[in-house]
Amino acid sequence: MSMELEKCKIVWQNAALYFSVFQEVISSIIAGPINAVYFRKNFKILNIGKLHFEVESLVRNCFILHVLNWFGKVYLGGILNNELHYLTGNKYKNKKFDKVIFAIGSCENHGEHLPFGTDTFVSHILAQKVAMQVDGLLVLPPINIGYSGHYADFAFSLSLKSETLIAVIKDMIESVISNGISKIFVMNGHDGNIAPIEIATREMKVKYPEVKIATLDAWWVAVGKLIPRGTFEAWNGLGHAGEGETSMALQLFEELVQMEYAKGVVPDNLVDHIDIKWLFNELTNCGVTGDPTKATKEKGCLMEEALLKLLVDFFKKMDANNWNYSSTVTLS
Repeated sequence: MSMELEKCKIVWQNAALYFSVFQEVISSIIAGPINAVYFRKNFKILNIGKLHFEVESLVRNCFILHVLNWFGKVYLGGILNNELHYLTGNKYKNKKFDKVIFAIGSCENHGEHLPFGTDTFVSHILAQKVAMQVDGLLVLPPINIGYSGHYADFAFSLSLKSETLIAVIKDMIESVISNGISKIFVMNGHDGNIAPIEIATREMKVKYPEVKIATLDAWWVAVGKLIPRGTFEAWNGLGHAGEGETSMALQLFEELVQMEYAKGVVPDNLVDHIDIKWLFNELTNCGVTGDPTKATKEKGCLMEEALLKLLVDFFKKMDANNWNYSSTVTLS
């Protein structure tokens, strides 16, 4: 073997060694499936310098090739193979999907510190991660714009009319049914979508009684009941871009968050158990309710784990029962 080839072999072997250490470290940090945003963030943190590697630039480049090769196998073999957008006709035919999940989010102001797409990002990323743990679950493209008329005073907020959103959801469901799938899960990410989802899914169930439809209408309410009492410090973690939602953003897409601009108003004049139909500028002058300054990535991790467990357990239980949820008890 020539000296040049021997040198290349040594460089590649060294890079492989460094990569194996990197893989162990990142695997210990990422609990559960990874998504592209989360990977990029941790890759940036766990760079070669932080791992105390002193290597030549050539070894560094080979190390990166190892990482990209591994990441392609893990990521492309996971999330992308469960997302309709990324599948070929051949892959879809061979995957044998029997149920779908799709997110409905929004594009609206989330204060000075969170991106406009927060509601879509959270709900869609959760859908991606659930699909990596549930056999036969196909992730459909999210609906990126919801009903946000009540947030319109804070730029830049896009909104569909409620009747438009209802029609879009119905069209999505009927498209799924026409493709031979009758188990449908709607993952909502935005408060303004709750009523349109309820109307659309109820009407679809009446029209297609054989179809199974389930929804998670308000993850931000459900998660408060799933994580340890006392986790949140302000307003039970609630609020638009507040403590809970900001914690989820820090967990799922931290690099898009600007915590230095985080501020919020905790409404002090609302009445318990009564739903006042407010405009958002009646509750806050900064586009945020709750206290995002109390948000942490650790809280977001607890929230993500609790929600993933809830959703994965639901699908596994329903699959085990062949999606039969009829009561077994009858009165004579």
